Amino acid sequence: MFFAVNGGVPTTTGKTRLFSSGPGSLGAAASGAGSRIELRDTEIRTRGFLGKGIDVRMGGSALAENISIDTDGRSAHGVYVDVSGSRVDLAGSAIVTRGIEACGIAVNYAPGAIVNVADTLARTGGDYAHGVFLSYDDIHAALTRTDVRPTGDYASALFMPGASSVAFGDAYLQTARYAAAGVDARKAVSTGRARPTCRPASACACMA
Repeated sequence: MFFAVNGGVPTTTGKTRLFSSGPGSLGAAASGAGSRIELRDTEIRTRGFLGKGIDVRMGGSALAENISIDTDGRSAHGVYVDVSGSRVDLAGSAIVTRGIEACGIAVNYAPGAIVNVADTLARTGGDYAHGVFLSYDDIHAALTRTDVRPTGDYASALFMPGASSVAFGDAYLQTARYAAAGVDARKAVSTGRARPTCRPASACACMA
């Protein structure tokens, strides 16, 4: 595991592979204010319940460019952000998850958190496995030229139950199964250009 704590800033150089397995397994993590991970040309693979490709919390941050994340297990998120003040910048990458409630990107109780995603693919393959999940309030995200496609029941491309905000820039959102909305925004605000597509009659492009 690649881990930043107490203000550390580990950085990958050249092709790097980070593989882990078992409950709670992590690929890379940053915890605490000033702690930061920088990943480039990196392959991350986790196997197991509650695994996470990238885990950022308690004010930590992550910069990831040209990486791939592959997780397999229930609630095994590709990118996970928790606690206020955390930040993730992800570009030119691919995220694949397989498992119930295994979201591509999940932001939990993190008011003030920032998530910027550009030129990235996200694929999830389990029920309730949202492509992007922004929980609670005051989370700020940007999806630019991002392709998000969950394939499970009740798995929205973007699920925002709280009062958070998302800025779209030519994003593509597609769902394929029962009760899977392209955008499910309960109290949130979204701006910009997105193309939500929902194939079954039981799903809808946008729900607010």
